[in-house]
Amino acid sequence: MRKWLLESKSQTEAFTRARAFLYALFVVLLRYLKKETNSDGKSLPSIFRLLMTTGQTFSDQGPKRIQFYDEVLILADEVLILLFLVLL
Repeated sequence: MRKWLLESKSQTEAFTRARAFLYALFVVLLRYLKKETNSDGKSLPSIFRLLMTTGQTFSDQGPKRIQFYDEVLILADEVLILLFLVLL
């Protein structure tokens, strides 16, 4: 993720990448939250925190967290292409 954000060659590209990343982050977050049900009375933030920390160790991220950010970066790439087309 850090590498993706640092690939910019100009300030404009850096801002565009940041916009694409934030947009993708919130879209994917919304997808994940819509999938979760609140049947056991837990709050959505606590459910999401559990999802993001399950399988995590001191030295490695958990597989669900990795999958989440992989989805964010895939969408961010798609959004970035669209933003560059609009800005050209």
